[in-house]
Amino acid sequence: VVLFLNPAGLELYGADHADQMIGKDLFSFSTGELKPVFEERLIKLKKLPLGSKIPPIEFDILTFKGDKKTIETASTPVIYNGERVIQTVARDITEKKKEEAKRERLVKELKIANDELSEFAHVVSHDLKAPLRAIGSISEWIVEDYTDKLDEDGKSYLGQLVNNVYRMDQLIDGILTYSIADHSGEFEEEIDSLSYVRKVVSTLTISKHVDLIIGEEFPSIVFNKVQFQQVVQNLLSNALKFAHPKKGVIDIQ
Repeated sequence: VVLFLNPAGLELYGADHADQMIGKDLFSFSTGELKPVFEERLIKLKKLPLGSKIPPIEFDILTFKGDKKTIETASTPVIYNGERVIQTVARDITEKKKEEAKRERLVKELKIANDELSEFAHVVSHDLKAPLRAIGSISEWIVEDYTDKLDEDGKSYLGQLVNNVYRMDQLIDGILTYSIADHSGEFEEEIDSLSYVRKVVSTLTISKHVDLIIGEEFPSIVFNKVQFQQVVQNLLSNALKFAHPKKGVIDIQ
């Protein structure tokens, strides 16, 4: 039975004045299935020393205004007007529970999206590799069967083509591996960044009107090598795209 309610308690239950709740059974403001739980808590609280607490409990209430709220209550036995009573502090956690439910829903949706992405990566890697293998095979046949008919530039171009096919194959494998990893760091390794910069440069088509300068002092870094190659390739591709068409200079340091 409610003996006293402060203004915050009135607001919580949507009551206009204390008479709406004073003398009423607190069970009547909560869902019926919780009555056994409340009764068990009251039995425990009656046996506890004054000032002792039991773990808080969460439950739903229906306010006088017809709103449904989720509250968290912590109770402890105290003396009030010379009598042993139960003091309960209630906190409105409705928004918190909504946010928790929203977060759980987003986590589930994210897991579904990640699973679909992993499956997509497998499919794409398979579909990309089929024409890639064909390009590689045809390029190698041309090198083998038409070597005597190719000048040095032709051989060089075909060599670059074969190298790019091989590198693309490795890149697809790397992206697939990375897409299904848990990203906890096991794919990070020490990288000689200069050698990877040179690898990327060797795969790019660079105009004769663009001077490419590569410095000599590059650090060793710990990173995912597939991602590092992608970063370098993106940067250089952008640099080539916006370089001056007749007197461009790209300086990598």
